[in-house]
Amino acid sequence: LLLEHPKGVNSNQEKEDNCIFCSPACNIMFFCVKMKAEQTWGRLGILGIAHVTPGRQSKKQIFERNMMKLIINNLRKSYGLNTVLDGINFEFESGKIYGLIGKNGVGKTTFFHCLNGMTQKNGGDALLAIDDHCARPLSPGNVGFIESTPVLPEFLTGREFIQFLIDIQENPETFSIDGLFELVDLGREDQEKLLKTYSHGMKNKIQFLTLFICNSPVLFLDEPLTSLDVVAASDIKKIILKMKKDHIIIFSTHILQLAADLCDELVVLHDKKLTLLDNNMLRDKNFEEKLINLLKDGEHDEICENCF
Repeated sequence: LLLEHPKGVNSNQEKEDNCIFCSPACNIMFFCVKMKAEQTWGRLGILGIAHVTPGRQSKKQIFERNMMKLIINNLRKSYGLNTVLDGINFEFESGKIYGLIGKNGVGKTTFFHCLNGMTQKNGGDALLAIDDHCARPLSPGNVGFIESTPVLPEFLTGREFIQFLIDIQENPETFSIDGLFELVDLGREDQEKLLKTYSHGMKNKIQFLTLFICNSPVLFLDEPLTSLDVVAASDIKKIILKMKKDHIIIFSTHILQLAADLCDELVVLHDKKLTLLDNNMLRDKNFEEKLINLLKDGEHDEICENCF
């Protein structure tokens, strides 16, 4: 039974009693009713599931995309009198990994949410262009998003959830569920556990599998390696590097060494604007010191103009 939310599947409505439970993973909307006898979302509360599967590419098509650009024009977002994003103009290209750097609370997650439709922006637009033409508005279906705090359907086991995502793809036979779990080193015993019992790191692994399965052209990763062990983090970094050729990848991080190791470009969100840093900074022996100075209030213009 598929239920239609009165505001549509792209609603920005927050979770509330007797309303929706929206998983950002693969833009799947889980429409639920909270049972009065239960204090948590449980199997008995599920009336139906509707889904939006971005792209619906076959496995062969995953690595056959043309050059893409994400073009952001005059993006603005305010909460009351507090302006968070003030007329951002920027272009991101496929084939590169962009590290989004900024202090806590500066608006990095808000930036992601405005672009993937989870938060209503006050103005501006975002376009997805292929080979410098055919630019179209960026839609939630174009975006794969990993939350810093994973949001997953906890009434399912890890294996049930991944199998569900595979089954709703256009060519499910192109995926091996066992092969996918091998990518993130999750054994069969852990696969059969309910997602609500997973650690933060295990949930992050499941989120990465949703990116691989759904294969959206634009990937937003909000602190993607948080709580992963050393081995898992290494495996995930290899997956990100393999995906960068045919995806636009932007990830936020506070781990400066990770930014230096993984990123092709560094973008700083400071004073409500985005600034692209000279990528020579990544190879500078004083990289960490210069970046910290950049993020200090009042030093943004001086650092950007004179340090590189």
